[in-house]
Order: sequence, then structure tokens, then C-alpha cells
Amino acid sequence: MKKAAKWVVILWSVFCLFGVIYGMANVGKELGNTKNEYEDAGAAIGLGCGMGMWVGIWLAIAGPGMFIYLIAGKVANGVRSCNHTFDLIEAKGKGSGFNN
Repeated sequence: MKKAAKWVVILWSVFCLFGVIYGMANVGKELGNTKNEYEDAGAAIGLGCGMGMWVGIWLAIAGPGMFIYLIAGKVANGVRSCNHTFDLIEAKGKGSGFNN
């Protein structure tokens, strides 16, 4: 689960980065063809809104994916995996007389 979440976050981030670059390139082409500063201002505002949408879309997937990545594998006592928990239980049991 942890590896899957990590790769989802990585691939989604790369996809969104390409989307941002593509969007900026398209707006950059249009900024050179405007007739006055009002059209330039409108294109700049549209660019800002578009980049904000990309950030929101990116965060909608990457945020929960990163949360799952950070939380996956933790157990109640703070040990990261069940194998380590069983090793600790066995080590405690050997010296306490439970296995004798």
C-alpha cells in the first residue's frame, strides 16, 4: 500500500507539472498577440486562475496519497511493521520464563 501510494503521488505530480508547463506555454503564445494592456491583464489573470486550478487538482490526489504514504505501516505502539512487533514479543518472552 505504501509503495502504491508513493508511485501515485510521484506520477500524479509529474502529470500535473506537465499540465502546468503546457498551460503556461499556451498562454505565453496568446500574450504576444494582444491588442492592448487590458487583454494582457485578462490573460495574466486567466493564467493565475488556471495555475490555481492545477494546484487544487494536484492537491486533491497528491494530498491523500501523501497522507496514506506517511501513515501506512504504523501500528498502535509505534512499531512500523508487524514483523518487528513479533520479534519484540519473542525477545521479551525468552528471558521472562514464558517459553520455559
